[in-house]
Amino acid sequence: MRCDRSFLILTIILLFSISYVLAVDYYGYTKYQNGTALGGVNVTLKVVEFGPDGPQVNSSYSGLSNSSGFFNITVPEQFNNGQWNIKPVFIKYLPDNDTTEYIGPNVPAIPANDFFQQVGTSFYLKRGATLLISGIGDEHFASTINGTNSSSISSDYQVGLEFINDSGNEFLLYINGSDCLMGLNSTRGLNFSACSLNITSIADFTYSDGARSYFIVNNTQVEKCYIGSKLSNVTCNESSDLSGDFSSVLGVEAVSLGPEDYIYVSGINKTGGMSAIAKYYTNLSFISKDMMQSPAGFIEYDESGAFQG
Repeated sequence: MRCDRSFLILTIILLFSISYVLAVDYYGYTKYQNGTALGGVNVTLKVVEFGPDGPQVNSSYSGLSNSSGFFNITVPEQFNNGQWNIKPVFIKYLPDNDTTEYIGPNVPAIPANDFFQQVGTSFYLKRGATLLISGIGDEHFASTINGTNSSSISSDYQVGLEFINDSGNEFLLYINGSDCLMGLNSTRGLNFSACSLNITSIADFTYSDGARSYFIVNNTQVEKCYIGSKLSNVTCNESSDLSGDFSSVLGVEAVSLGPEDYIYVSGINKTGGMSAIAKYYTNLSFISKDMMQSPAGFIEYDESGAFQG
């Protein structure tokens, strides 16, 4: 009997150990913009897989932050590898549990093995709103409908959307699924395409008006492409290897600061697994790199000078 009891205790311990190993905890803090704790935030970690049909959510794991803003969410260990990506979503609802009070930040899906290394991150939420829109009126039929110019690019779109005003000529540019730079004119008709960009698997791109160039990044490279007058030609003949600075590149942004334009690249640092933002001249020479506490992602520059990943 003593032997059976010891065996049972050992079995329970082993099962507990296995269940512990097969899960990973992600913890962090939700805060107001001023840095004070924001409790009661619904934090959801979406497990995302990128396939031929685009990103697909496999499963989600949620929890609430406490009065100190602290949250801890457990995700099965099977998702802690390079096959999966994690997208965190933050929403604080009003007591009616149907109206949004605070939201954000908007964090893109990040490779799981990188995401789970960034525990203890503070996420700063902004005021949100829930909009309920309805229309009331007499029923009638119209023979014609006039509206703004539009173009459906959903079947061809991959990443980015940049606006250019070239001597009064307006263009919208994006990267399609074949890694080509596509240009739409002011009536949203296809104006041109450029596929000889010397870069594939594009993650993001940005336009520098001062350099009159597009800067395109993938996981290991940034390519500079000069744009001719009225998009007459695209010449891509300058590039820089980013693999020495980043293990994964996620975003790029061109910024005009006084007389100079600079290029900022965001991603996961080569060592340590932290988020990082590197600064370059428009000739792609390196200036500096800063470590960031927030998860890396697409990068924007606002008037306050703050980068939002």
